[in-house]
Amino acid sequence: VLNQFRPADIISMLGVTAYVNGDPVQDLSFSVDESMNQYFGDKAYGEEDGKKKPETVKVTYTFQDTPINQLPQYIGARVKVETKDGREREGTLIKISLNTATIEQRIHSGKFEALVPLPDIKNLQVHRLLKKDTENK
Repeated sequence: VLNQFRPADIISMLGVTAYVNGDPVQDLSFSVDESMNQYFGDKAYGEEDGKKKPETVKVTYTFQDTPINQLPQYIGARVKVETKDGREREGTLIKISLNTATIEQRIHSGKFEALVPLPDIKNLQVHRLLKKDTENK
């Protein structure tokens, strides 16, 4: 890109003023080595080069029904739990102990832990990968 301009034009575009021992230098001529093009390229910024753009991956996560016996493998995941008495809990599964799931829930600016007995769970959903789509641009 630099080799498309005269050195004097580059100096004026950059607004460079040089001093040697306190005296201004008037002649700031220089040359750009052709081998430097490998570092800067020969296309202007934003110019298309005809190459295919990189592949993008679209990832979709959703809450999916999950058997209760698989719950231990989702510690740290977001979950939605509906109990047999109709209560709903949504948050992060932080542990399972003594036949009880501990779900960390956020309310306003705070957090609290809800204890849900495993036998009381009617429906369990875990937030996990639904699909991955790849697209070429």
